Amino acid sequence: MYLKRINRVIDLALMDVLTPPKMGKTTGPEHRLMLYAMLAMMLPSTEVLATVIQNVPQLLMKEMNDTAIGVLVLIMAVHLTFILKANMEVLTHTTAVIAMEMTNTKPVVRRAFVSIAGSALWNIDRVDANAVLAFSMGITSALETNLKVVTTNPLTATVGPLEGICCPCSVHGSLDRYREV
Repeated sequence: MYLKRINRVIDLALMDVLTPPKMGKTTGPEHRLMLYAMLAMMLPSTEVLATVIQNVPQLLMKEMNDTAIGVLVLIMAVHLTFILKANMEVLTHTTAVIAMEMTNTKPVVRRAFVSIAGSALWNIDRVDANAVLAFSMGITSALETNLKVVTTNPLTATVGPLEGICCPCSVHGSLDRYREV
């Protein structure tokens, strides 16, 4: 019973924090930043994961404030890393959204999602998990696309080196120990 109450309180807190930015009812970027900072204080857990993974990518695509984008990237990366470390399957839809947004035409959105994927893959310590393999295979084409675009454009182009360096770092970082990738 106590656990049910805690879960209910967590659900209510998540709703209170996520509803204003989702509905566009914030008073400005500072208000959204404060709400995202509150969301960042929620530690990754099975109770929080579904809500965060479902809502944060949508908020990230709409956000224009660089500081708020940075907080949302941190939130998403921490929760995605938690999922992969726990060997829980990342939803196919979530992997598809991340892969699609990694090649977005808007540089800010593209950089944000590349950072999320790169951070999650870099921070895993066990790569023999099926969840890691499934996620990395789901974003492989986006990583390859970004690497090709960066290598064929000058460094001053809107596609910066971050998008390209994420691919070799992921492959030669944690994933290097897993030969199927």
